[in-house]
Amino acid sequence: GNTARDGADFDEDDYTVSAAALTVTKVSTIISDPFNGTTDPKMIPGATVEYCVQISNAAGGAAASNVSISDTLPTDTTYDSGFGILVNGTVSGAMCSGGSAGGSYDGGTRTVTAPVSDIAAGAARAVLSRASVT
Repeated sequence: GNTARDGADFDEDDYTVSAAALTVTKVSTIISDPFNGTTDPKMIPGATVEYCVQISNAAGGAAASNVSISDTLPTDTTYDSGFGILVNGTVSGAMCSGGSAGGSYDGGTRTVTAPVSDIAAGAARAVLSRASVT
């Protein structure tokens, strides 16, 4: 016990500290172009490109909370406001899908910003946006 009331007998213990370990990857997929449509589309003016930002949290760590992604679109593209921004999509291999409307686009900085729900250890989330090649 702590008979001297100096805490000396209470300084020996083990503590496990867990932290989230996030990995962020950006993948682009050409959806269509004005000549080939959706069959073997090329990155030419008028083509639609989908950008997927994948956020993965390593297994064995803590959940990640208050995650927000900012992604600057290339200068040779125009943001597709008709598609918008999808947040909390799913990731399967290198493919992203789903999600719900959310996030914002700043035309001055060409930046897509999106909040992402908590990401459990071993899980992943995706943010999707689209742009046209100019």
